Amino acid sequence: LNNTDVSTFQALAPENNTILTRDTHPPFWFYIPFAGSDELRYAEFMLIHDEDQSYALGEPILFELPEQPGLVQVQLPESFSGLESDRLYRWYFSIQCDANELSRNPGLSGEIERSSQVVDQRDLWPEAMMQAMNNGPSNDWAEFLRNIKVNYQHPEEIVELEITR
Repeated sequence: LNNTDVSTFQALAPENNTILTRDTHPPFWFYIPFAGSDELRYAEFMLIHDEDQSYALGEPILFELPEQPGLVQVQLPESFSGLESDRLYRWYFSIQCDANELSRNPGLSGEIERSSQVVDQRDLWPEAMMQAMNNGPSNDWAEFLRNIKVNYQHPEEIVELEITR
C-alpha cells in the first residue's frame, strides 16, 4: 500500500467518530481506495462492548475485499442479537496486509451507540446516510459526501462485503 491510499482509507462517520442510531443492526460504511488482490484479500470488523471490552459479535468478522476500490458496506450479521439501547460500543475495521505484523495493517475505529434519547433525525448517522443514498446521485448525496470529505458520488456502486468467517 502506498501512503496516499492509506490516507484516503476512511470510515463514513461523523468527524468525532461517534455514530448515533436507533437501529439494532445498523450498517457501517467505509471508503477503500484500493482493490482486493493476492496481497490484500481481507478486511476485518470488530464490535466491542465499551465498558467490559468483550466482543459484541462473539469474534471478529472477516470479509473478502472487492475487486475495485470504492465504498463498501458492512452489515451486522442477523445472528447478532443487536445493539442494546443506550450502550456504547467501539468498532474497528482493518485491512489485513500482514498477518504476522498487525501494526502494518491500516485500521479505523470509532464508537456507536443505539440511543433512545436522540430527537433530531439528522443526528442519527446511518438513517441520515440511507436517506441521502436513497435519493440517488442527487445534490443530497453529493452534499452529504462533501460534508464528510469523500469525493465519491455513486451510491449504486456501494458493495456490501460478504462475510467469509
